[in-house]
Amino acid sequence: MRITEIKRMRDRAEKAYLDALDGKSLSMNGRNLTRQDIAQLKEQFDYWDRRYRKARSKGKGQPYSLVNFTGR
Repeated sequence: MRITEIKRMRDRAEKAYLDALDGKSLSMNGRNLTRQDIAQLKEQFDYWDRRYRKARSKGKGQPYSLVNFTGR
C-alpha cells in the first residue's frame, strides 16, 4: 500500500472512532450503523496509525547512502 492509501484508511478509522465517541451514527453506501464497538474501532485506528507512522518514518534514520571517496 502507498502511504497516501494508508493515511486515507487511518483518517477513516479515526473519524469512525471519534464519531462513535460522540454517539453519532455512521452512514455508508445507503447503510446506517447505530451500534458501534468502540474498543474495536479504537483497535482499528491504532492499527492504521501504527502503519502510517511506520511508513512515514521509513528511511528517515538513514538520510544518506554510503559513498566511497577516493580523494583524487
